[in-house]
Amino acid sequence: MENIMSNKCLVIVVTYNSEKHIQWCVSGLDNIESEVEIRIVDSGSKNPNYLDSVVSTNKISVIKEENIGFVAGNNRALYDIDEFDWVLFLNPDARIDKESMEKLLTFATQSPQHESTGMFTVPLVRYDIANMKSLNVFDSVGLGCNYYGRWYDIKANEPVVTLSEEFTSVEGICGAFMLTRTSALKKCLDSTGGMGFERSYYMYKEDVEISQRFIRSGWNLIVYNACTAYHCRGWNSSRKAVPYWARWHSAVNDVDVARKYKWRALPMTLGKLVWVKYFEKK
Repeated sequence: MENIMSNKCLVIVVTYNSEKHIQWCVSGLDNIESEVEIRIVDSGSKNPNYLDSVVSTNKISVIKEENIGFVAGNNRALYDIDEFDWVLFLNPDARIDKESMEKLLTFATQSPQHESTGMFTVPLVRYDIANMKSLNVFDSVGLGCNYYGRWYDIKANEPVVTLSEEFTSVEGICGAFMLTRTSALKKCLDSTGGMGFERSYYMYKEDVEISQRFIRSGWNLIVYNACTAYHCRGWNSSRKAVPYWARWHSAVNDVDVARKYKWRALPMTLGKLVWVKYFEKK
């Protein structure tokens, strides 16, 4: 049986022109008691040399790549996965402090009833990096899927309150913060037989796809409500400002998720794909 006391954790951060956030992101884990290694994969920053000055009290390394995308960037860092018990997929504009991370790892590793949980997260709170302050509203407390198949962030934009339950089960976990059990990653392979995010995706909806893949394989997904992390969500702009290629990737991946896991979403996702292809400006 798996050693439930083990908590060696690989933290993967994929960057792209992330000068504003990256040091803030990794500094949260400074002086943590658990064995943590941070691995930054840069996906085509205009000048990735800013990463040379990122410092941490944890072991840290940087892999510089061309613009390979968020999915390939995360998967690139999984080459020695057997050396770790946990993998934290962490966005460069997200941060958890060491006390909260320790609390989460303790909860995940010392609770026998959660051995069947493949992925954990915590409530994410919006953060203003420009003014270095919390916005005191939730960003995501897991992902839900409505009656016609639209995925959404639970409690997004609601005021931050103390959640009554210690943990809650969810259908999906936001890709900004996914603490993933290594044994689950090794068993829940993608359509190509590889570990990690779905390799047919470049980016967008990869968190929904892997969440559904875990659930289909019998793993639970849990939000641990006793602590929080921050998320700047710096990419969140109006749809008109989103490049056409991004909208297209998102629409294609929506259809793939619906086809594989949520058939009730097929009419909506196919309609979105047609709309993006024929009616939205390129």
